Amino acid sequence: MKRFLLSFVTLVLTLSLPAAAQVRFTPRDSVLAESILQRLSAREDLRSGEMLLEAGRSLLGTPYVAGTLDDTPRETLTVSLTRTDCILFVETCFNLTLCAQRREKGFYDLCTRIRDSRYREGVVGVYEDRIHYTTEWIRKGEARGLLQDLTLPLGGRAYTGHPINYMSTHPDKYPLMKDPGTIREVESRLNREPMTYIPKSQIAAIEQEILPGDIICFVTSIAGLDISHVALACIHDGKVGFLHASSTGHQVMIDPRSIAEYAASQRSCAGIKVVRMTEKPAPVRHTFTYDGRQREYWLYIPDNAPEGCPLVMVLHGYGGKAEGYRPEMMDVAREEGFAVCYPQGRKNAVGKTGWNVGYPTQKDLEDNDLTLVSDLARRLQEEQGFSARNTFLTGMSNGGEMCYLTAWSADTTFTALASVAGLMMKWRYDGPAPTRAIPFLEIHGTADKTSHWEGDPEGKFGWGGYTSVPAAVAGIVSLDRCPAYERTVLEPRNPGAHRIILHRYSGGQAAWEGGPSCEVRLYEVEGGKHSWFMKDIDTCREIWDFFKQYLR
Repeated sequence: MKRFLLSFVTLVLTLSLPAAAQVRFTPRDSVLAESILQRLSAREDLRSGEMLLEAGRSLLGTPYVAGTLDDTPRETLTVSLTRTDCILFVETCFNLTLCAQRREKGFYDLCTRIRDSRYREGVVGVYEDRIHYTTEWIRKGEARGLLQDLTLPLGGRAYTGHPINYMSTHPDKYPLMKDPGTIREVESRLNREPMTYIPKSQIAAIEQEILPGDIICFVTSIAGLDISHVALACIHDGKVGFLHASSTGHQVMIDPRSIAEYAASQRSCAGIKVVRMTEKPAPVRHTFTYDGRQREYWLYIPDNAPEGCPLVMVLHGYGGKAEGYRPEMMDVAREEGFAVCYPQGRKNAVGKTGWNVGYPTQKDLEDNDLTLVSDLARRLQEEQGFSARNTFLTGMSNGGEMCYLTAWSADTTFTALASVAGLMMKWRYDGPAPTRAIPFLEIHGTADKTSHWEGDPEGKFGWGGYTSVPAAVAGIVSLDRCPAYERTVLEPRNPGAHRIILHRYSGGQAAWEGGPSCEVRLYEVEGGKHSWFMKDIDTCREIWDFFKQYLR
């Protein structure tokens, strides 16, 4: 065992997500993870549960090792596919599925996903920051819109008279726990909402409602504990069985028993919870008529979106398309409860889709896309009931230029704007300055050879004249009258990521009467090219965190 542990910790990957954290893994862990992600990514036809189960089958035979996460004195993000325990097995399969659904195929992507699901605030700090009770892990997944607890809909009931407090009442069993008070606070929060379960005498009656890939949690009668074992449901030998990391079988295996048979054989098993992974977000195509032409957009409204929820419009770049564009924004929307609209730009004479910002190639376009985007936003506010005061606009490249045009106009549809690799067209910059202040964010690479950081006032690169990125941002800063400036070097999101310098201008005019002051942010990606920069920064999350400062 000691020899194995030494080999396990030889590779240490430093991630900053956003706080610095080391990741323990072996070379085989990373190779296996990327191999599984390649296979899963090719199976987009699978629903979430089926993909989750496929991930589990990929780990059949993996040795069971109890306490895999607890064999180091300092809390470290451990990513292991070569040894596991029951909850670690399910957690790993869950995050492999999330990565594959987002076409993330790198090992560091998996590390990021695991960190976000394993730690209460998504930050690796101390032992107490980690989620230890499966009930809390489930509830966090529900809050993020990633899991659905089906226990009550399947006929379950509250597990009364069974408070969760085992860790704080048995501190001797958790030598790495230094602050039992923190754990007691967690337990207190968990106990505010009763745990639910399906008694084991009723499991057989509902087994046919369980789908392959559902997460089966075996609820225990041991005082203070919530769940003693977790598994993935599967159909085996005509039974509703399960795939799990077995402590008695010493490996990941398909159990020969059905779920009901297993529960009946375990004296301390009170019953089960059934938890289902939600399907990946999918926007719906819509059409409408504007200026006599049929236009289209894709709209995503998460199930947890409240009435009057915020709306974020996302504009693709030149030659791009709305369908399938930046699905990461829907992940954030599912967690935060806002809607996302992806409008489709129209083709010009050379067959390139886009937004009319005055490129030489757009001379044939008569569209006023600034009006179109604003009118579409107001249409959605009326038809879908989205908040008229919490509507935001973002886009990349040509879509980012629409954000600059909007900032330099009198339009009041949008509450805040965020451009990625966008440009300020010189014809607009040299025109009349607007009077309305608006919060603005720009993320731009200094080595961008499409939208040059240093600008192109003469238009020699074919897009027409445009200012440098610092000059464009300075124009917005002047517009918003921001007196304060702060420069921060951000930690890279992943190994090999570009360094990012955040230039933050704050204290500007009020965004609206009585509202917060306008802020302007420029994320200078050193050496970054023409990109959405998801490898360097969690762009969609960063944009939404900026927007939500201005919710009202």
